[in-house]
Amino acid sequence: MIYDSATAIARGRVRGGNVALSADFPVGATVGFAVLCGTAPGLAADAAGHDRSRVVVTELFSELKFQSADRGALERDFAGIVAAAAAGAAEQAGLRSDGACSADGGMNLSVVALFDGRLHFAGSGEGTLILARRGDIRRLDPTPPGTAAEGAIRHSGGALPLAAGDTLLSVTRRISAAEERRTHVLLARGRGQTADEVALSLLDSFVRLADPAAGETGFCVVKLR
Repeated sequence: MIYDSATAIARGRVRGGNVALSADFPVGATVGFAVLCGTAPGLAADAAGHDRSRVVVTELFSELKFQSADRGALERDFAGIVAAAAAGAAEQAGLRSDGACSADGGMNLSVVALFDGRLHFAGSGEGTLILARRGDIRRLDPTPPGTAAEGAIRHSGGALPLAAGDTLLSVTRRISAAEERRTHVLLARGRGQTADEVALSLLDSFVRLADPAAGETGFCVVKLR
C-alpha cells in the first residue's frame, strides 16, 4: 500500500490563528500518522492559541513516532496511547481535553493512523473524518468514550481495513452541510488526482463556504494506492 498525503490550513474570517497539524505518510512506509488540533475563535484565537495547538500536535505526534518503534504494540494499544498522550499535551498547553472546543480553553483533536492500510482514529471535540471509496463517500464517527483510562478521547474501536483507491479527509472542525456536499463532489472528482490536487480544491471550498464566525480550518488528505 502506498500513501500519498497533503495538508493545508484555510484561513478563517475571524482574527487570529488557532490550528496546528502534522502528518507523516512516507512513500513505501507501512505506518503513517496525522495529528490535527484546533482551538475555538475567541480567547484562544490569538498567538497564544496558535501556540497551544502547536504544543498539542508536537507532543502527541512525537509520542506516536516514538511508540512506532514497536508498531504492533502501538496498533494494539492505540486508543490508550493517544488518550494518555493527549491528556499530557493538553495539560502542558493549558487546554482541556474533555472535547469542549470553546473560547475558555478546549480543543478539537483528531488523530489518524494507518498500519499497512488498516485505519485507526481517535480524538475529542468535533472534528470531521470522511472516507471516500469509489462512489461511496461517508463520514466516520468514533465511538463514545470507553473506559475511564480513555477519558474523553473517542476512538474507532478497532481497525478499519482500507483499500487501494480510498481517500481519507480529516478536518479540525465539524463542517457545515453545504461544505460537506461540496466536499463529496470534490472527493468524487479527485479519484484520479494526487493528494495535493485534492487538497488545493478543498482549500478553496473551505475558504468560500466557511461560516463567517469560523476560525482557521486545518485538514489532511490521504490517498491510498
